[in-house]
Amino acid sequence: MALFRLGQEAARRREWQRAARLFGQAAEREPGNPTCHLAVAQVLQLGERPAASAFQRVLSLDPDCLEAHWGMGIECTRAGNHAEALRWLQRYIETKVRRGQRTLRPPPQQRTEIPSTTLVCVDCKHYGLAADAIMRTLEQCKFARALFVTDADVRIDGVEVLRIPPIRSLAEYSRFIAKELDRHVQSDFVLVMQWDGYVLSGQQWRPEFQQFDYVGAPWAGPEGLSVGNGGFSLRSKRLLKALQDPEISDLSSEDIAICRTYRPMLESRYGIRFATPDIASSFSFETLTPPGPTFGFHGVVHLAQILDMTDAQLAEFRPAPSITFMS
Repeated sequence: MALFRLGQEAARRREWQRAARLFGQAAEREPGNPTCHLAVAQVLQLGERPAASAFQRVLSLDPDCLEAHWGMGIECTRAGNHAEALRWLQRYIETKVRRGQRTLRPPPQQRTEIPSTTLVCVDCKHYGLAADAIMRTLEQCKFARALFVTDADVRIDGVEVLRIPPIRSLAEYSRFIAKELDRHVQSDFVLVMQWDGYVLSGQQWRPEFQQFDYVGAPWAGPEGLSVGNGGFSLRSKRLLKALQDPEISDLSSEDIAICRTYRPMLESRYGIRFATPDIASSFSFETLTPPGPTFGFHGVVHLAQILDMTDAQLAEFRPAPSITFMS
């Protein structure tokens, strides 16, 4: 492994081209060693040279290589292929969760009680990730009821499972959330979460969130900031009932329908109250940098970063503004 050690020395000196050559020679001598190929890929990436084919060689030897999943996500992002980058980040997260490599965060001494609220996750695709996100949320908070709506036969301690026909598209998901969820929620509020959006810190819960009918991470738009994201959102039973209005029919994306398309009607006809951007930014973050610690979050890119963070690191986490992906 003399060549490999020389490559490490070159990498420490940030001599990326020399390091890539040395690691490449090491890989030629040990073609079945994924570590050598991974080193080639990583120094190529650090030297801002194309590295996708090198990461693919690693994955041909070790399909579960987390570093290669992450590296492919970076390569796809650099190439402007955001949808493919999302898929690699998903594989990175799925592999960590499947291996049981969950964040070593000690649970709080006492869970935060979220009064008169049902926790709901609707997922017919990412079963393991959804279950993991639900467990992380329940480690932080106590709800009147926790409900996992899915087409799979799953069991999670302390969670009621509601079996439904498969949901296969964003439009089908949006219609269920807007038109069907009301039938399954009896509490005054529902906290809607997803596999890539859940409670980060129960200590950041604020009773004033329940002064509104809808609270979600703020968005930026032509008219300034507004709420907001539905992937992690608090909604009142009053809103769920109002959404049964037959005029609310354009549901290609339910949070856009609620917060933009039909917001004026919901406010004027039903008196629905949307959280202010300031309140929403303390509730959750998605595309915008939060001013401080939040109750929750939404977004695959964020999840890939926070999966291993400690409580202290999470409290300091201020992600840069980003785009989101539909999954």
